[in-house]
Amino acid sequence: MLATGYIPPFWIHLFDWYAHIPYTLFMGMFDTFIFDSPITCSECGEPIVSTQSKSFGSLLDTYRVGDAIRDCRIRIGVVEELCWCSVCADRPNRRETVAWLVVWHGIYAGAYASCETAETRLSTVDRMTLLEWHGRQQGEKEAWHRRFRSLYADLEGWHRYAIAEDKELFLKTPLGFLRSGLDKYLPEADPLGALLAAHEPPKDDGSGDLSG
Repeated sequence: MLATGYIPPFWIHLFDWYAHIPYTLFMGMFDTFIFDSPITCSECGEPIVSTQSKSFGSLLDTYRVGDAIRDCRIRIGVVEELCWCSVCADRPNRRETVAWLVVWHGIYAGAYASCETAETRLSTVDRMTLLEWHGRQQGEKEAWHRRFRSLYADLEGWHRYAIAEDKELFLKTPLGFLRSGLDKYLPEADPLGALLAAHEPPKDDGSGDLSG
């Protein structure tokens, strides 16, 4: 019988082996890279707007051109990734479409169908490119701040309404009514659901203004 707390050497080595395997291999995690311009599927010709990659942090992050990549060990270069369109994703024996991701000082600088085009893009990133990326990031940050403030104001109004002992009196109070904007949601069958739906962020499919 083994003494309490004793671990055989075999299990010690096994645990050590598991400890050195990236957890992302077990979790199947990845990062998503949105394309500025679609890449044509080599199987059916449909546009492909994004690809998934395990070449970086694999933290389920979403990146658009101009975003800094977390846990990026590639400072400057191009990375080959395989992708498929939504039509061919489940087809057996499908032809693989290659996307070349451009990384410039840890920043996602674009995705292209050929290595040559990706390398050309890598060599043309300049100050104007950085200013363009910065302007977009600044605009997205401000949009998110406005969205958060609007959501917070509506939730604050809903909370005040929910805890009010006399809800009719609360709605008749001019200041409370103006701050809450509850007139948009109270007529609905599910007011809180309507409030959340009104603040639902755009889908991160490359056409919205989400970043990561």
